[in-house]
Amino acid sequence: VPEGIAEVSVVGPNENKIDYLYKKEKEHGNIFDSFLIAEEYKREDKKRKPRIKNFPAKRKEAVLLLSFLAAKEFQIDLEAASSMHGEEGNKKGLKIPYGVSLFINKESSCCLDLFDLTETRIKTLAVSSFDITKVNLKNTQIEELLLVDEAALVFFYDSMEKYEFYVEKVSFGSKLNPKSEKLLKLIERVHGEEATAPRKIKEVILNRNSFFGFLEEARRIPQRKIHVEDLAVTQNGKDKGLGIGTRIVVSKKISITGNTCVLLFIELGPEISHLNIDEIQRQ
Repeated sequence: VPEGIAEVSVVGPNENKIDYLYKKEKEHGNIFDSFLIAEEYKREDKKRKPRIKNFPAKRKEAVLLLSFLAAKEFQIDLEAASSMHGEEGNKKGLKIPYGVSLFINKESSCCLDLFDLTETRIKTLAVSSFDITKVNLKNTQIEELLLVDEAALVFFYDSMEKYEFYVEKVSFGSKLNPKSEKLLKLIERVHGEEATAPRKIKEVILNRNSFFGFLEEARRIPQRKIHVEDLAVTQNGKDKGLGIGTRIVVSKKISITGNTCVLLFIELGPEISHLNIDEIQRQ
């Protein structure tokens, strides 16, 4: 970026990511609004979706950009699009092409009016501390709904009977309480193939040594088996899960850190494609 036009600097690097700050000079207006900054994740965290940190202010530039983002499977943080403005006489929101993922929280939800999320297909919709059923998603199909925290889970579960969109798969983030009553009830409803529940569980993340406690609480599931596509577990200590009969059946990807005893409670599906065991702990 030419000096005096805009400035790019690194801010707040930590062990998981590097954030870049994009600052433009006022007199040059929106010339460089299409210059994109994304989070650059370190090698061990490459599976995380890259996120757009800046978004063009002009609608016509944003339209051209979205197809590129879809091909690269970028995630849009809605706050990044807050400066975007429409064209005079065009009040319609932008359509999100399939491939683009969205992250919505309470703070960024005010930017939802910039987009038209009805009658479309969304690859991944991540929700944190926000009631997704308040968004107009009529006749929209969500391939993966990621419930990041407890508030998002409660909002979704309590409104399952009345939402107007279709959720193919649901994922449970690391900020959820693995012993949550509504989490376990939602898993039970998915396995019970209820009409208003998501069809499958995409991913479960069990951190903070919660694996065995989660299985203990999940005994209520009639089949005593939880079917997921992807599973990530961080479990330390010498707990061996004695007496626990519940199992997790994983069909695609497994990532385990710490206590290898968790493998005794995991069944591998025939299409498993990824098995990562890191920082093995001796028993």
